[in-house]
Parts: sequence; C-alpha cells; structure tokens
Amino acid sequence: MTSSYFETNNLSDSDIRCYGYSRDNRSDRVQVTIGVVMTEEGIPIAHYVFPGNTADVSTLQEVVKDIKDRFGDFREVSIVTDKGMTSDKNIDYLLSGDHSFIVGESKTKKMSREILSEANTEQEDKESGFTYEKVVPYKYEVDGIKRLCNLRYVCSFNPETYRLNAEKFKVKLADYEEKLSEINVKDIDSADKYSQLKSWLKSHGMVKWFDLSIQGDVVISKSKDSVLSSVQAGFGWFLIKSNLSWEWNKEELVSGYKTLWKVEHGFRELKHSFDIRPMYHWTERRIRAHVFLCFIGMVATSVIEKRLKDSGIDMSWEKCLHEMRKIKVIDYRTKSGIYGHAINEISKQQEKLFRAVGCPKPKLGHL
Repeated sequence: MTSSYFETNNLSDSDIRCYGYSRDNRSDRVQVTIGVVMTEEGIPIAHYVFPGNTADVSTLQEVVKDIKDRFGDFREVSIVTDKGMTSDKNIDYLLSGDHSFIVGESKTKKMSREILSEANTEQEDKESGFTYEKVVPYKYEVDGIKRLCNLRYVCSFNPETYRLNAEKFKVKLADYEEKLSEINVKDIDSADKYSQLKSWLKSHGMVKWFDLSIQGDVVISKSKDSVLSSVQAGFGWFLIKSNLSWEWNKEELVSGYKTLWKVEHGFRELKHSFDIRPMYHWTERRIRAHVFLCFIGMVATSVIEKRLKDSGIDMSWEKCLHEMRKIKVIDYRTKSGIYGHAINEISKQQEKLFRAVGCPKPKLGHL
C-alpha cells in the first residue's frame, strides 16, 4: 500500500481524497491510498484506489475476494503481505479460506519479543546471517470467539541491518540528550518544557523509552532499561509468521517474504518514473483513471525488465528505452534535389534489445 497526496483542500462530503496516514510525510495534505497486487516475478496484476483515510489492514479481505472473483480460486497461491496488513480478523479470514500466507509480524508484541530473545540466545555471533524458527500456538479472538492455530514464526538476522540499526539508535539517543538540555535551559514554565519534550519523543518514536517527571523548573528523564533492551534485541531482525507446510523450509519462507521488495520498487516507480503526482484532478473518476494509466506503465516496464532478465540482459527498463531512443528518422536530400527519409543504422545491441522485449526491429513504415 502507498499513498499520493493532492495540493488542495476543496473537498466534497463524499470525496475519495481524505486526510490519512501519509507515506510521503505529508499529513497536512489530503490523499488517496493505492494498493497493488504482484506476482512472485514482480508483474503487477491488479491495482486499487481507496479513500485516503483507509487503513492498510482493512483492505486485505476486499482485495483477496476481488482477486478470487477475477482470476478464480487460487488456493495453491501464497499470499505475502507486510505487517501493516496483519490483524486477527485477517489471519482468521485467510485460515478459514484455506489460503497459504506469509505475513510480517511486529517485533514489539509479547510473543515476538519472546521469540527474538530465544533467537538471540541461539545466535552465535552478530557477524553473519542467521535464521531461527519456532512453531507457536497462535491464540486470537474474532467476534468474541477465541480460537487457536499453530503458526510458524521465523525471524531472520542481517548483520548489515544490525549495524545500521545500532548506529541509528546511538544517534537518536544523542539527539534526545541534546534536545533535553536545550529544552531545560529555556525560560519557560516547567509544564511547557515537559509538554515540548513529550511531543518531541512522540514524533521520533521514542515516547515509550523514557519516564519524564518535573522537579522544580526542569524536566528529569529516566530511561526504561527493559524497553531499551527489548528495542536493541530486535536490531538486525525481521519477523514473519506463516501457515505454509514444511515443504517450505525457513529459508524459503524468508525468501518468499523478501519478494515484497518488488512491490516497494514498483511504488517508487509509480511516484518517480510515472509522475503519479502532482495530480491535477478532483473527480473520483478522473483520479482513478490517472492512477490506472500509471499502473499500465508499471505493468509495461515490469514486463520489459522480466523479458530482459529472461534473455540474460542485466539492464533496467530506463536504460533499455534510452538505447532504443537513439534510433532516429533522418531527413535527407540527394544531389539531384530529391527529398527522402531514412532510419539511422541500428546497432547490434539495439537489435538484441528489440528481440529480448519481443518487438520487431523498427522500419521506416513503422514510424
């Protein structure tokens, strides 16, 4: 899921443009929420435009039902989503529909913290990758009914991510100490100091890390060691849960989940290569049409890159089109005064690219 914002605040009561969680850090702008479904190979097969205030977690059931209606039953297909789409209701929906799934899981939940603690204990060092798995009785409740199923929890460690997380953690703590000193020396009421510091912690995702209190005209900060230890225990790890059979080993589950990077790559393409914004439309019909055209471009470029890869060519679609655009129509005039047109010489590399993407070599009559 992603979002695209608009430079307007003139809205109607039933407007699809709404305020909501912005992936562009523009919570001050109305937006629409956009979803894309891709195959394992990274080919987009469906897209969705939701009102801008739609929560990711609320879209999964609608999308799965729509895919089934359009493409038929797909029980042999595994559904892969990030943790933003995970809820007890969605897990129950997938299980009741006999769907296989790999979904991201938050590292802050109690069960997740316990599994990460076990994984860190089993891990021998922080210099190499490591994957840990545990089958867990997953307890959940839907519509007042308590249910239980066994799910495979898999956590995967990446040493480079660990180093980045640890460095970012140090920077955040240093920034906080600087902000604490900066606010405490201000000539304002201690309650205002407390409010400003609390607000800063919230905006930086650190509000649960510290206990704040007022003593005299200063704010005293005390770190919550257990919380900080739990945060550090998650450095370098990501966690998934799945109901896939043991025909899939834990490394294959991790690899399956990592295919989500293709969706993220696709969203970057939408925003930067296909100019999904700025969007100069205000009616729902035109907004949906604009997103659809961008989606068609996303499909075309994904197919181009797949065909290039299948042909053994390591090249992006942008580079491919850049090479093809070097082919020009030339106007000429002979010594006898006859005017004509011709195509400049097509290189072997260009011929190879045309064959790879399934297009005939251009002729003058095509242009």
